[in-house]
Order: sequence, then C-alpha cells, then structure tokens
Amino acid sequence: MVSFGVKEQMTSSLPSSKRAAGERVAPSRSSLVALALAGVLLVGTLVLLAFTWTDQVVSVLVESHLQHLVLAIGFATYSAVGALIVIRRPGSRVGWLLLAGGLCFQMWIFSMRYAAYGLVVEPGSLPGAEIMAWVLEWIGVPGFGFAFMLMLLVYPNGRLPSPRWRPVAWFVVAAISVATFTWATGLGPLPIFDQVTNPVGIETPDGIDSGLGWMLMVLGVLAAAVSLIVRYVRSAGVERKQIKWLAYAGALMFLALVTVTVGSTFDPIQAVAGILFLVAIAALPVAVGMAVLRYRLYEIDRLISRTVSYALVVGLLAAVFLGAVTLATVVLPAQSDLAIAASTLTVAALFNPMRKRVQGWVDRRFNRSRYDAQRVMDEFTDSLQDRVDPDGVVDGWISVVSKTMEPSSVSVWVKNPDKSSKLTRP
Repeated sequence: MVSFGVKEQMTSSLPSSKRAAGERVAPSRSSLVALALAGVLLVGTLVLLAFTWTDQVVSVLVESHLQHLVLAIGFATYSAVGALIVIRRPGSRVGWLLLAGGLCFQMWIFSMRYAAYGLVVEPGSLPGAEIMAWVLEWIGVPGFGFAFMLMLLVYPNGRLPSPRWRPVAWFVVAAISVATFTWATGLGPLPIFDQVTNPVGIETPDGIDSGLGWMLMVLGVLAAAVSLIVRYVRSAGVERKQIKWLAYAGALMFLALVTVTVGSTFDPIQAVAGILFLVAIAALPVAVGMAVLRYRLYEIDRLISRTVSYALVVGLLAAVFLGAVTLATVVLPAQSDLAIAASTLTVAALFNPMRKRVQGWVDRRFNRSRYDAQRVMDEFTDSLQDRVDPDGVVDGWISVVSKTMEPSSVSVWVKNPDKSSKLTRP
C-alpha cells in the first residue's frame, strides 16, 4: 500500500449538500432547452445543405458545400460540450459561454443556408429569407465573443484572473457590442446577399463603422490571450494542466488553418485538410470540456510529448525522403521509379529507430519527471536478474516507488504460508 501526503483532489460538480448525500443534481431546464435548440439547428442546417447543394449557391457563398458541412458539425460540438459542462457543473460560466457561442455559430451557418434556399435556389419559397440574410451578417460576432474572448477571460474556473481584470472584461463586452451593432446596422445592400438591402440600416457618425468593430475585436482577443498567459504563469497543478489542454487545442487549430490554406492551392491534400479542419474545430470545445470536467486531465503532458515527437519524426522522414529521391534521381536519372522505391524503403527502415530516439530526446527536454521515472523502473527491472534475497527485491521495489511517485510513506505486506510481515518506510 502506498500512502500519499497532500494531493490535489478532483472536486465534484455537485453542491456540498448534494455531494454529501451522494445525490445528482438534475439538469436545469434552460440547459436542456439550449441543447434541444442546438440539435434542431444542426438537423435544420443539414436538411438545408441537402436542398442547396448546387453550383448556383457556391457562386454566391464564399465557402464550399463541404466546408459548410464541416462547420455545421464542428459548431454543434461547441453547443453539445457547453451543454454538458452546464449540466455537470450548473454554475460554470465557461460552460454557458461555450454554449452561447456554439448556438450563435450554429445560427450563423443555418441562416446562411436558409437565405441561400429562399433567395437563390427557390426565390420567395421561404418566409423571412431576407431577415435570415441580415442575421447572417452579425450573429457570428457575439458567437466569437462568447466562445473565444469572454470564455478565455474566465477559463478555466469561471472567474477573472484577479479583480483588476474587471475593466478589461467590460472593455471586451463593449467591443463585442459595438462590433455587433456596426455589422447589424450598416447601410446599403448586404455583403453576401446583395439583392437584399439592410432592413435596419441607419446613419452613424463618421468613424462608427465595421472598421471600428474589427479594431475593437482584435484588441479584445489580444486582451483575452494576455489574461490566459498571465493565468498560466501564476497557475500550478490542476489549473496549469487545464490551460495546457486549451493551448494544445489552439495549436491544433492553427495547424489546421495553415493546412487548409495550403490545401486550397494543392488538390491532393484538400480532403486531408478538410478532415483536419473538422478535427481542429471540434478539438477546442472537447479540450475545454475535458479540462473543466477534469476527465483524463493529467494525460495532457503525454499527449503533447507524443504530438511533438511524431511531428518531428514526420518532418525528418519527409526531409530524408525528398533528399533520397533527389539524390537517386541525379545518380539514376533513367530509373526514377527505382529511386522512389529505394527512398520509401529507407524511410520505412528509419521510422522506428528515429521515433525512439526522438521520443527519448523529447522526454528528456519536456517531460523530465516521466523520463526519470522510466529510467528508475528500467534500472530496477535490470537489477532483478542479480537479486536472490526476497527482502532485497522488496527494498528495491520500495526504492522505485519512493523515487517515482514520491509518497509520504510506503507500506508493504509480504504474505507467505507461515506468516505475513509488514515493512514500512517513511
């Protein structure tokens, strides 16, 4: 038996009175309604996608049909994870902000397809198509503000880093409000569906336009990012792990955006780029959900280590492959197929040795504690061949546990047919 000293425990999402009684808190009506609305919007968007899957619609919209399908599924993940957090932790501001952002994003894609069908595919067939075209112009702004600005300010515990950040929070709210107002009230035809004139367009003073909204939103995003960096520097333990989950998802989303940008010019990787973009969109809310609900929270270091390792291995093998192909083509210009085959076999032979070396280097640099623990266990396993005395084996095992897990005390029961004994080490 290994007894630990002070350890951070996973706190329950239930109130103390309910937790003491072992009861579960019933989901609130508002969270269930929001989850149902998210499901309706997803189904409605998929139905509209089926009816508007035409080249005529593609000529009007910026994104392709496949991109809209990916966005519809990805945005539904925001709503679903936000609802799950709210159900499990009713007072979580992070969950409500993620849910609100997801619903706005879903409404954005739904209104785009609704307006496309009612204004392009079958003009006049759907009521309120002009209103939906107007909603399309501004509904994404509060969605982005909820899910990527306000949520970052209060992530992961639902509170600001300190009371000094309250003016920043009010500035972010003001930035979202001004940007939404300027997008919703611009005069003239709507940018996407230009056959519709803005129904609520008004004259505004000089300088109060969408450009001001863009500037305020950028400043708000920077403020939210800085707050997360400050929180990470001050954090420790569970909170730092939670921030790492979000940072990992953010890095994955950035990689997906780069891949999609490159894929738009190279047809062979467009399908891969679309799948990666879907995974990246869904990764952010999933990472937030795992962090806030603390599901497999401590796996993040291993996940980061493996990601860095395989990224380095893939990059090195790609460089080896290209170099080998280039060299072989120069040496054997008439046998390009042979050069490619030889390069492929070289890369296959190098994969496992290179992966082990890179993984060891990454563990030594970025995951030192795990590397030291693995080294201690390997040394103990090797020493078992020379151990004959059972007490020596037990002492060695106690030493391994002490070095790798650092408990406050270790107790070992050794059972045999005649008697049992207990060894205790502080």
